[in-house]
Amino acid sequence: MTYFKFVFSWPLLLLIQAYWYFVNRNHRRCLFKTTCSRAAYNATLEKGLLGGVKCILLRFKICRDGYKLIEDEYQNKGILTVDGEFYPFSLLADWLKDEFKR
Repeated sequence: MTYFKFVFSWPLLLLIQAYWYFVNRNHRRCLFKTTCSRAAYNATLEKGLLGGVKCILLRFKICRDGYKLIEDEYQNKGILTVDGEFYPFSLLADWLKDEFKR
């Protein structure tokens, strides 16, 4: 990360780290293997503040109620979001994969 990106990105990185520290892991239920906060942290490190904010907004758009667990005609398992986007089984968190078994 360049110095310029770091100067503007450190507040967001600090907020994400505070979230990891103060919010109990049991209360976090991200749909994806790479959690929303981890994806935002990595995007901020790689692309700076704007990249991190864009990642957060995209993930919040995806990770809201209304998704459906589906299996398509090719027997690919995954989730279908409210926006009609399909995310495959391989990207999903383990707790969500257990929902398929029920």
